[in-house]
Amino acid sequence: MPEEAHITVPLLERALALEPDYGLAHDYLGWCFEVLFVRGRLDPEIAAAAVRHAHAAITHGRDDATALGLAGFVISLVVHDPPRSRPSNPHWR
Repeated sequence: MPEEAHITVPLLERALALEPDYGLAHDYLGWCFEVLFVRGRLDPEIAAAAVRHAHAAITHGRDDATALGLAGFVISLVVHDPPRSRPSNPHWR
């Protein structure tokens, strides 16, 4: 899954360069960064990007239930349930 996120990030960044107010694109980009953070390197810069795009999705997609739900999902996983706080669990991935 992180491999797919690496492929998707530049495409979504390009979409946002064309239309910066596209809430769902911010959402999916935030989700990609969440995947890279949780299943990848636990880099705080990646976590910050995930949260930044989730907040942008809330701002620009406030009338889109999918955008709001996915933004909440990303924020809950990155901010309120960071991987470092989980006990070692061989089944977690």
